Amino acid sequence: MKKRSLLLIAILGIISNVSAQWQQTNGPYGGDVYSLATNGTNIFAGTPNGKAYTSSNNGNSWTELNHIPTLWAISSLACSGTNIFAGTEGDGVFLSTNNGNNWTEVNNGLTNTSNNTFVTALAFSGANIFAGTYPDGVFVSTNNGSSWSAVNSGLTDLNVSSFVVNGSNIYAGTFNSGVFLSTNNGSNWTAVNSGLTDLNVSSLVVNGSNIYAGTFNSGVFLSTNNGSSWIPVNYGLTNPTIISLAASGTNIFAGTHGDGVFLSTDNGNSWTPVNNGLTNPYDRSLMIIGDNVYVGTYGGGVFLSTNNGGSWTEINSGLNALHVTSLLVNGANIFAGTSDNGVFLSNNNGNSWVAINNGITKGIYIMTKLVANGANIFAGTNGGGIFLSTNNGNSWAAVNNGLTNLGIYSITDMAVSGTNIFAATGSGVFLSTNNGSSWSAVNSGLTDLNIYALAASGTTIFAGTADGLIFLSTDNGSSWIEADNGITCPIGIYSLMFNGQNIYAGTPCGAFRSTDNGNSWTAVNSGLTVPFVVSIMSSGTNIYATSGYNGVFSSSNNGNAWAQMNDGLSLTSYNYFGALAISESYIYLGSGVVWRYPLSAFSEIEEIKGNSNINVYPNPASNKINIEFNHLLNVGKANIYIYNILGQLVLQHTTIPENIWIDISGLAKGVYILKLNNNNITEVTRFVKE
Repeated sequence: MKKRSLLLIAILGIISNVSAQWQQTNGPYGGDVYSLATNGTNIFAGTPNGKAYTSSNNGNSWTELNHIPTLWAISSLACSGTNIFAGTEGDGVFLSTNNGNNWTEVNNGLTNTSNNTFVTALAFSGANIFAGTYPDGVFVSTNNGSSWSAVNSGLTDLNVSSFVVNGSNIYAGTFNSGVFLSTNNGSNWTAVNSGLTDLNVSSLVVNGSNIYAGTFNSGVFLSTNNGSSWIPVNYGLTNPTIISLAASGTNIFAGTHGDGVFLSTDNGNSWTPVNNGLTNPYDRSLMIIGDNVYVGTYGGGVFLSTNNGGSWTEINSGLNALHVTSLLVNGANIFAGTSDNGVFLSNNNGNSWVAINNGITKGIYIMTKLVANGANIFAGTNGGGIFLSTNNGNSWAAVNNGLTNLGIYSITDMAVSGTNIFAATGSGVFLSTNNGSSWSAVNSGLTDLNIYALAASGTTIFAGTADGLIFLSTDNGSSWIEADNGITCPIGIYSLMFNGQNIYAGTPCGAFRSTDNGNSWTAVNSGLTVPFVVSIMSSGTNIYATSGYNGVFSSSNNGNAWAQMNDGLSLTSYNYFGALAISESYIYLGSGVVWRYPLSAFSEIEEIKGNSNINVYPNPASNKINIEFNHLLNVGKANIYIYNILGQLVLQHTTIPENIWIDISGLAKGVYILKLNNNNITEVTRFVKE
């Protein structure tokens, strides 16, 4: 009796573990922050994909607001009273009247919102709110956004970049024609550009009687007479590309594209860089609240200075506006490459992350692939070639000798086999035999040089191309032959993987498998609700595939059947799941942050079949299963419970042990766990519905 009780507890534990789900790790945090605004004690940050965040503790932590119903970036924010307006890069304006808990589209009268009107700027002037757009000029609403009217008389450039309000004067900066002034709530505009030698205006700010204009090519200009004339004020400003401006008291801050923040304490007559602690020098937005200065960056999230820019602190906890493009597990370390902010490292299963970009060329923060060769970590980039770290990411050095066309093509994939490192590019395949010190093109026989994916095992290398071709080399890339008979996807090979004697290809048309070294391929998409595979990896006999916005699928029978494993994931139109990595304990998944799933759930499922005293056949099965049992089962009723891979009960059946068959025709394709109770006996096994 005691043995049976222990067995029951163990089996219940297995079922419990099978219901494990994805958990979001604690980062990496950061990303593109397009806009900042404040409303009372709340700070708001606008980011890509319709995501906005709020902080009520000076940015120490951020909470994602309910999603704004757009896939475009939140390019501008403005607050007044209980109203928060969000301008987007393509879907007009949205309004929240409850601190961002709910959003309503307010585009009545805004022209071309269905044709990607970019709302670049929002500003209040009394009870009126102005919206600057690209390419439709200025709109005004006098009723909290319920309706808008175009107010463009005299505005000869409808590509508006910025606003600033000074009393009854409203200034509009434009992308091509300088600054315009309205003194009558936008009814008429007049160009005020005398002395403004750069008409590409990015930002405007008022400080007392002074008006400052930041330009894209010529730094900062100052007007002391309401825009009637301008003078350049750039002494000490080493970067002429000004993205944002902010002012408080005697301090003027200028955010640049590539050189961080500059401070002037003398009305712009001189500037000093103030970047201590500002690890991302690509500024998008500036905001001052009391003694706090906030800067939103391109890729690095938000930074805070409490001492006028003397030092900066990253404040990104909870701000998951990054996109994780690549993952690597090497020993106890997990590396995450991002599309915006370089590489992050976690050595505690994702409980914390730190940015590790020392030595990566400024501006080369788009990571396409991470691989390891022993203690050496290689990072492929978009535009900067390959970087090598020999000390777990503490420092990096470019290793591009022999790589060509780096400014044109990205490193799309890398593969390691012994001492050989292969790199996929738009110019074909490159090989290094000396840890990246030098590279040589190995393209003999490749008729398509736009390589997307690589897989290597011994001297055998597979290369997948942008046009859906697969090439095979059996001599370390010295020569190639086409080997894609059966591949029916002409739009790209996204990933390749060896698993024992099998080779798998992930494509926009699903998964393909070859069992004969690439001589022939077969589609293996049963159970893939959407045949779209980005990455494919394996752990033992289990195979995992990411499917972009469709989440993750797993197969325990060589891809013959797949089951969704999305429990815990947020499947939305803005969460793209692509990168995969596997450690001894977890599967890691990249989207806006890194997710993890315990491998123990799958290892215990593998053990079920061998430990069971019942047998299910046929297995895989299509319409019904029969159950064989041994003498341990007693005469009487048997209760049968069938669970999907996520531990959810999907079918229950009662029968007698002498004649057990079950109709499974109504089940979706995938892997299932069957639990049988007969008096005091409990048995568990596994089967596949195909």
